[in-house]
Amino acid sequence: MSQPDIGPTEDEKLPSGSPETIPVYNAQTGIRFQHPYRRKVSALLRDMEIDPETVLVIQCNTLLTPDESLTPQEEVEIRPVISGGGFAS
Repeated sequence: MSQPDIGPTEDEKLPSGSPETIPVYNAQTGIRFQHPYRRKVSALLRDMEIDPETVLVIQCNTLLTPDESLTPQEEVEIRPVISGGGFAS
């Protein structure tokens, strides 16, 4: 049975005067697109079905954590986290 649609949470609601979309750049695919604006990084990643532990989210040259707010109209860059293993001695 599917969950009922309860509408946006406080983190997902648009602040007054905010744009309806936000520009996103997916560095892994090289694709730029518009996505419905979300106030929090966690809400944006959840919408995109991306595990927050697998990517870095950057906006205005600042690394953002999932609990931080996004700036309307500024492009969000999503980069995959790359693990390089251990260091050689």
